[in-house]
Amino acid sequence: MRRKQTALLIALLLLGSMIFVSQIRPSSPVQSVHPGDTTGEGPPITDRDKDGMPDLHEEAFSESVFLDLGDRSRTIPGLDADNGTDNQSDHDYDGLTALMEY
Repeated sequence: MRRKQTALLIALLLLGSMIFVSQIRPSSPVQSVHPGDTTGEGPPITDRDKDGMPDLHEEAFSESVFLDLGDRSRTIPGLDADNGTDNQSDHDYDGLTALMEY
């Protein structure tokens, strides 16, 4: 009998929460719910320094990397979202610029 009561209670809680969630308004404004009415562009991409790499990518790779190769060590500097010239850098010396690697 306990299992049936527990299952019934869980089912009621789930249904109640689904009704509650369906009544919550969206947190961001929606201009249209019809896919045919969209303009086709994606979400906005910020690029403060206008170097062709989004700020999100530059912030993800902003930390410097320290390599210890035994007899020598090397620090590879990270990207800077406010430096417009770091897209032409090749700090890992693989022949590809940071913009090409993006």
